[in-house]
Amino acid sequence: QSPEGHLAGARVTRQGVRRYPASSVEERVDPWGRKYYWLGGELPEDQLLPGTDVEAVATGHISITPIQLDMSDYPLLEEMTERSDMAGLIHRWFPEGDRPLAHWEEEELLRAVSQGDADPSADAQP
Repeated sequence: QSPEGHLAGARVTRQGVRRYPASSVEERVDPWGRKYYWLGGELPEDQLLPGTDVEAVATGHISITPIQLDMSDYPLLEEMTERSDMAGLIHRWFPEGDRPLAHWEEEELLRAVSQGDADPSADAQP
């Protein structure tokens, strides 16, 4: 480890693992009423694996970690876009844009998509 206030250099790293104890996760609400979680309090439990960003920072290095955030399931996305009835299904369940789905709506949508049912039952619970 480098002396306090001195950098030991820079490393190109992969993403490491940093776990926060459950007691340091605090549920909060933003100004729009949405829940979010604040990490703080107790020190995280780091896994100092060689070649990771966590290990580099712990040893006084600057960590350069290329991150890819696109978690799209491209094969499923392609399959869903090829369905001629998918637009109707989506419009039926999301007619009001940002309105959150009720639990029963979410279950019905998942059932409809998994079974290929483009027109969920009109008898569904309100």
